[in-house]
Amino acid sequence: MLARPNARMADKVRELVWLQLASGRCAVEQGAGQLGMDRRTLHRRLALGSIADMLGFSSLSVFSRWFHGRFGISPTA
Repeated sequence: MLARPNARMADKVRELVWLQLASGRCAVEQGAGQLGMDRRTLHRRLALGSIADMLGFSSLSVFSRWFHGRFGISPTA
């Protein structure tokens, strides 16, 4: 799951949490590092992913492209 580029961020994080819980070392900093980002970036990506899901977009990237095209700025901005 972690190696699949099309997997949703929430699914990747869910898998990481299960793996970390099994090892007894579950920490957001460690999980974020395994995904190649810092803790704050992970939180923002998860929040944006939730918004994209609620609005019916198939992925965060599709939502981001639509948002930028509609409003001229990124969703993060």
